[in-house]
Amino acid sequence: MTVEGTTGAPVLPLWLIHEEDVDAWRAAQEAHVAAWLGGHHFKGEKHRVLLVPDRAGGACMAVGGLGKRQGSLSLWHAAGIVDRLPPRQARQG
Repeated sequence: MTVEGTTGAPVLPLWLIHEEDVDAWRAAQEAHVAAWLGGHHFKGEKHRVLLVPDRAGGACMAVGGLGKRQGSLSLWHAAGIVDRLPPRQARQG
């Protein structure tokens, strides 16, 4: 399913993941997504963002690291991720 943003362009899904959840989340993804994350050594580091391509080479999602889980999740855990996203609309996956 493709979600459209306010401009009519497709919205990029954004997955926010804590370090301790990366392995389980990656294992549940399609093989090409899991391979991309592994190839780029994505470990859920705080404020790290990785764009993941679809099979045709376009972006299919963005993954943002939240670092180690520390208490309740708040807006501030993801504040540094916004500046690292490409200039398009994203939604939390």
